[in-house]
Amino acid sequence: NLKGSTMPLIHPNMKTRLTEEQLAYLVEKNPPRVLADGQFTTGAVRLSMVHLDKPHGMPNDPEDKKRYQVHGLFPHKNIAIIKDLIRARTLEYYPNQDPESMMQPMNKAHPLKDQALMAAKYAGYVPGLPYIAAKSPSKLALHKLVAGQPVDVMEHEVKATFYGGCWAILKLNTYKPKVGSPCAIIGLQGALKILDDTSFGGGAAGASASDYGTVDTGPIVDPNLVPDETAPAGDGW
Repeated sequence: NLKGSTMPLIHPNMKTRLTEEQLAYLVEKNPPRVLADGQFTTGAVRLSMVHLDKPHGMPNDPEDKKRYQVHGLFPHKNIAIIKDLIRARTLEYYPNQDPESMMQPMNKAHPLKDQALMAAKYAGYVPGLPYIAAKSPSKLALHKLVAGQPVDVMEHEVKATFYGGCWAILKLNTYKPKVGSPCAIIGLQGALKILDDTSFGGGAAGASASDYGTVDTGPIVDPNLVPDETAPAGDGW
């Protein structure tokens, strides 16, 4: 239950047209989940830095260094289930490394970062709330919610469907980096667009529709089904 003190609050930076009640419903009905195969989904997040139609990189990056990528902005701090998974995977990849040394929200190498790191330059980011950055070298399986059911997003629809400010559920995995900081890296597997909202402007195995379970946006869009097999997230931020 997200009523009272745990209800997500609308911060001016969010630039959302949802009410606090609608936001609470969206978050409560669509929490993060760990899947049977060990991958995970974020639950409802706001997208930013969206590059899902084609790989993106720095201006001088060669093509093979560019990636499909996105930021998922959590409107709440109830992400213990994700943080615990990343901690466990980091310990698995680096058994002699203390995961906590890397898992500080203001550490830019940590996959779960504080939105404060981006808030000064970009719309949508709220200091104190977490965001997750994920990339993929391969073309992604993308879906959108239509009448409560996930359907495929065609290649020519991707850019218009997924934009900075829309709501989505990301399917992610973890892997050990070849070089760099000793912390699990987040791989982007797919995305399910679940809701339109105010645009911010600018800018492993794939995902299938069944990966996202039952998505419930309730009276915001479609009072359809109820969620199944969701794990309580808990405030682990």
